[in-house]
Amino acid sequence: MRLTRHLAAAAVILAVAATASARAPKPPVCRDGRFVTPPGTPPLIAGAIVAAPEALVIGGATPTIAIAGHCPAVRVRIRGTRKGTRVVASWPKNACGPGKVQLTAMIDAGCHAMQGVLRVSRSRPVHFIAPRCGDGIIDTVDGEACDGAAGCDAGQECSPDCRCVARSEPPPAVSFGGDVQPIFSARCAVPLCHSGATPTQGLDLSPGRSYAAIVSRPSTERPDLKIVDPGAPATSYLEWKISGAPAGQSILGSPMPLTGGPLPAAEQAIIRAWIAEGAVNDQPASTTSTTVPSTSTTVVTVTSTSITSTTSTEPPTPTTSTTVTSTTLTSTSTTVAAVTTTSTTEAAVTSTSTTSTTTTEPPPLTTSTTVTSTSTTVATVTTTSTTTTELPPPTTSTTVTSTSTTVATVTSTSTTTTQPPALVSFRGDIQPIFTARCALPGCHSGPIPTQGLDLSDGSSYAALVGRSSTELPTVKLIDPGSATTSYLLWKVGKAPAGQSIMGLPMPLLGGPLTLAQVVTISDWVTQGALDN
Repeated sequence: MRLTRHLAAAAVILAVAATASARAPKPPVCRDGRFVTPPGTPPLIAGAIVAAPEALVIGGATPTIAIAGHCPAVRVRIRGTRKGTRVVASWPKNACGPGKVQLTAMIDAGCHAMQGVLRVSRSRPVHFIAPRCGDGIIDTVDGEACDGAAGCDAGQECSPDCRCVARSEPPPAVSFGGDVQPIFSARCAVPLCHSGATPTQGLDLSPGRSYAAIVSRPSTERPDLKIVDPGAPATSYLEWKISGAPAGQSILGSPMPLTGGPLPAAEQAIIRAWIAEGAVNDQPASTTSTTVPSTSTTVVTVTSTSITSTTSTEPPTPTTSTTVTSTTLTSTSTTVAAVTTTSTTEAAVTSTSTTSTTTTEPPPLTTSTTVTSTSTTVATVTTTSTTTTELPPPTTSTTVTSTSTTVATVTSTSTTTTQPPALVSFRGDIQPIFTARCALPGCHSGPIPTQGLDLSDGSSYAALVGRSSTELPTVKLIDPGSATTSYLLWKVGKAPAGQSIMGLPMPLLGGPLTLAQVVTISDWVTQGALDN
């Protein structure tokens, strides 16, 4: 009886286990995929400078895993479990930086996301969750219909779980100045490419020049196509070069950009949408101000005529006198503003005095008349005055006539003063470039920096300024005041005519510096390479 009960209990247990096993089959092993960290999350490698999104990429016949931009592909151990796929990998020293890196993670049963931890020597562990949806690449094997800005038709948008759904509101118009030109500036208008005095194929994509160079202009590689055909991305050669030619068509030369890998799907979608919306140029027109210095001379001529006439019936016993006094005032006007005007007046005065006296009888008394005239004129003024004075008999009459004429020409001198450009700050402008692009793990930082050149904050200035290059000892890394003889600018930009660099251009990772960054360094050197 007791044995029968034990056998019945065992049968029940086996039945429950079999049912549970049938209900929870072992999920498939996830052998490939691109798992991307969401924007704003900490970098996968502690202390690294990152560009979003960061991606862990698994794939290959012999499975490998890489951390894009940080760690090269290495063998990965993957094992299927009932919870998903377990992932274990490690990178040796100097592969991702000076220390060893270890990865332990789990991919969920649906292969939708990877969750795990990265441990780097002498750093705190980094915990992360990296979904496949959101990397800008449509993974159809995972059921993605879209990803980011790619994949959906007009009137639809991509949902957070990579499905095409009805658009909740009309998309904002794409701005050429705010959305498209920054892509050109960062990836195309770089030294030795589509910028400078001799841009590749004569196509200058730098700010202020790119729009006129591409919109409605025929391609030099395919003259039957316009580089940008407003309203028609499918027949715009620029779209073919960055995203691929349509079926049955092809491009000449290489896809663009040449360096740094293809544009992300989101940036391709921005350019495609801008063309579809009519390739509108919303950049404000530039204005030019011209100052013309002007100098003129003012000549003021004053003519004064005074006539005094005295008539009496008897000759005068005393003397009759007439006095004419002329006073000239000089006026100087100065205006201080953006334009300074100085007016100078030179005056020539001609005075003629005529006195006529006729006497028939001496008067019983003496008559003396004095006239004083002071005139200040700006323009043309004519003044006539007549004075008649009755005297006791015999009668004496005195008339004074004064005429003043001024001819004036206004003189103006304008001067425009331009402020000198602000000094480039080493601490505020130059060091952030070194920190972001050069002082990286395994490069120009750490206890053993490449070529002994430490460009980390606090060490870079002394390592560069006035120091000879190890590749070209005859040239200084930074020659204060001279950009053309500074080897650092040869490495990040372009060597002068007849010169060349040793090794590879810098930086090694992440593509070349932007034109604005190269110009900033050049201006700093030209201004004397100050430690400011």
